[in-house]
Amino acid sequence: MSDKEEKYQSVIEKIAQTSGKSVEDVRKDYDEIITTNNVNRDGEELYLLRRIVSKEILKGMGMYNNKGRYSIYTKDGEFAGFIDATISNTKKANKAEIEYKTVEKQRNKGNITIALKEVLKDIFINHSFDNLTIRDIFPTTNIEEVFLNINDDNYASQAVARKSGFQKMEIYIQ
Repeated sequence: MSDKEEKYQSVIEKIAQTSGKSVEDVRKDYDEIITTNNVNRDGEELYLLRRIVSKEILKGMGMYNNKGRYSIYTKDGEFAGFIDATISNTKKANKAEIEYKTVEKQRNKGNITIALKEVLKDIFINHSFDNLTIRDIFPTTNIEEVFLNINDDNYASQAVARKSGFQKMEIYIQ
């Protein structure tokens, strides 16, 4: 078993213990472990587990999207938050919108900043979403742009975006 597989097995077992689920059920929840060697401000090692799903977003309308959920856990198996990357189902299918949330106890530790950088690597360097078919009527994905929607008064999320290289755009839709 490789080092990555051992870490994946270890974190899956700890998640199962803390969540009350079986190891098999937890393993079904995730496709892959993305990162295994990042440490937050408190010195806690973080694990990022990914699952990519395609789902119908408007029943009966044939509107689908691909969503990657990246769940963030500490080495002890404690859930720290998540990042969702939703891939558009437009004809080009080249845009992703990212949203993130942390558990209150895990805020101000740098978890989202660390995890977001790994998610962006997964999208743009590992190309995890490229060539996924959203539906037969749409072409495969090829992500070129990523967007964040952040409220003007959410200073912590704005700081995460700045540290991750995002630029503010003044687009308002009424």
